[in-house]
Amino acid sequence: MFILAAPAQDLSTIDGSSLDKPGRDDLRNLSLLVRQMMPPELSPALRTLNSAINRAFKAEDDTATWRLLTRFIATLQGRRWDEGLELLASYRMLVDRRLAQPGEALKVALNPLFNLSRSLKQPYVIQVSLVDGRGRAARPAHRAEVAEFKPLEYAFDTKKLRDGEYEVVYELLTGAGAKVAETRRPVTLDRRLDQRLARLGQNLARAPRNAGNARVRAALESAEYLHQVMTRARREYTAAPRLLAHPFAASISGIEDVSRYAGDPFDLKSDLPLAERFVAAALAGRDPFEGLTGDLRLAYRSDVDQSLQPYRVYVPKRPARRLLVTLHGVSGDENTYFGPFTGGLLEKLAVERGFVVASPNGRGPTGGYVGASRKDVYDVRERAVALFGIDDRQVFLTGHSMGAMGAWQIAFEKPELWAAVAPVAGAMTVNRRMLERNPEMPVFLAQGGRDRLTIPSVARNVAAFARETLRTFEYREYPEADHFAIGTASLADVFEFFDRVSGR
Repeated sequence: MFILAAPAQDLSTIDGSSLDKPGRDDLRNLSLLVRQMMPPELSPALRTLNSAINRAFKAEDDTATWRLLTRFIATLQGRRWDEGLELLASYRMLVDRRLAQPGEALKVALNPLFNLSRSLKQPYVIQVSLVDGRGRAARPAHRAEVAEFKPLEYAFDTKKLRDGEYEVVYELLTGAGAKVAETRRPVTLDRRLDQRLARLGQNLARAPRNAGNARVRAALESAEYLHQVMTRARREYTAAPRLLAHPFAASISGIEDVSRYAGDPFDLKSDLPLAERFVAAALAGRDPFEGLTGDLRLAYRSDVDQSLQPYRVYVPKRPARRLLVTLHGVSGDENTYFGPFTGGLLEKLAVERGFVVASPNGRGPTGGYVGASRKDVYDVRERAVALFGIDDRQVFLTGHSMGAMGAWQIAFEKPELWAAVAPVAGAMTVNRRMLERNPEMPVFLAQGGRDRLTIPSVARNVAAFARETLRTFEYREYPEADHFAIGTASLADVFEFFDRVSGR
């Protein structure tokens, strides 16, 4: 429960000029969090502010919408809006690359989204530092006293620094030294990286481009994708949305649930060796997937547009013949179910219950599982079944939020492909006619009692006619779970349901 502790302020009027637009992910994630936190009744001040947000949104003024949303959510959390929060809401942080060679300069830019029509009443201090894996200063920090909103640029010399993990740390401080907020961006230094990437690229060029063996082709496509991602991370900051998020996110309680919903596109320590292994096996005429288990980032070349589409797979060490396909929601990706959303529980249950897990990307965070996004699900299912020896009659489907609604549609569109489906926090597109087409499809529907994004009453209504229509249907509501906590709250029951319908 959120209590409005701060005195009411009229925050519906903004001054100054827009200089840039907020990132699409930042604006979407903040909007999702506001919807999740929205109380049943708003105070007069919040109603006025909410009306201003709606006007800015309809006017397609992203920067004004962002400014008003930051004020709204800070007020919901009992914080009095001040110049420090205004400054924090303006500056976004950009690091020029995720992977670097020792000796290269790491460049950091702080660019304001807007300015004010007046000077700040008191100065603030922006400090940017580079620290090593133990939190020790690797280079002297840059400090600047800020009295007006203007771009700032810094560079860190990495000569003589050891290989390893580092962080660029941005801190906003009051003139008295009190911390307003802190944001961290991880960076990896590796002096052998360019050599390894170059060798990988050369070996990929030598490999058969139209491999007749499907397993070799799958390995080479995955290696090519990983090579592309890591090469891109050498020239730009390629990372999970939470590591690209606006620094304002660091000051907001709850936004980590949204911003951590998607994961990193690569893990250098595991993915570069995996790509090297795939290519070496292909060149040597070996099966690239023989004995391969654990968490795997893979990709395939889509026949929709010839692009490489990523997906993620978990393969238990003990042979498993069942497959679970998981579909992420808005703001998610193929990494969602492998990250904080399930907190490691997915892999644990997959091992215990004997499942391979495959998570499609679905053509991005808002693909909606229609058109090419839906085809991605079918393509990943087909490849996972072929690569990992899955019993084609034991393939199960689950999804969260947008992914839940996609799971409903996909399961009832081609019921012959799915043994059962478990939509989680998503039933808004379901109607009786859709269920009547395939009443034999087993369905488990999970809903959080505190979900403000997909409200429980909709799920209850669907459950009422689903019980009358489907041969096997279960509905469970989790009273304490919100839109994101439902991920871990319901997962064991999802696996339990799949065990029951498959006679385990």
